[in-house]
Amino acid sequence: MSMVSIFIPILVICVLLFCISIILLILKRKVLEKSIKNFLIILLIVSALPICFTIFMFSIFSYKTYINNSQYDYVIKLSQLNENFSEIYFSNKRTVIGINLEVIGYVNGKGKLFIYHPPYELKNGIELELEKNIEIKIENRDWYNPECLIKYIPENEYVEGNITIILTMK
Repeated sequence: MSMVSIFIPILVICVLLFCISIILLILKRKVLEKSIKNFLIILLIVSALPICFTIFMFSIFSYKTYINNSQYDYVIKLSQLNENFSEIYFSNKRTVIGINLEVIGYVNGKGKLFIYHPPYELKNGIELELEKNIEIKIENRDWYNPECLIKYIPENEYVEGNITIILTMK
């Protein structure tokens, strides 16, 4: 039994307790005794902690990660390669004249990576076949748009592995 299958029922119970506590505090605040009010407030706080913890953990361990530092515009890490991925990235520069792209990682199976600029058609972009060990570097590719759509499509639902896409707009 995985941690997720144990944690989800606990999270559902906490959300229910949280909602019930709020409803009782709002509707019955004049009728409740002080000890029951204190109990409901404690219940509210205790049930809110796992909810906040879950939101925090999902934000940290999301399947894609964006890092914006001085060397790269974006570093996109994909670890669930059995799912489609599509996201538009924007440059903070007014004028973009080119891109550098690096794709590294491993794909157990096959997938396709598409990099487009508007109007998001293949003639306006790059198509890469991803399979096994991947080390692809594209430098100084002409690119005259501050938008970049990165799209990943797996061959089937059994594809595994992880890839890192490093995108720099110049």
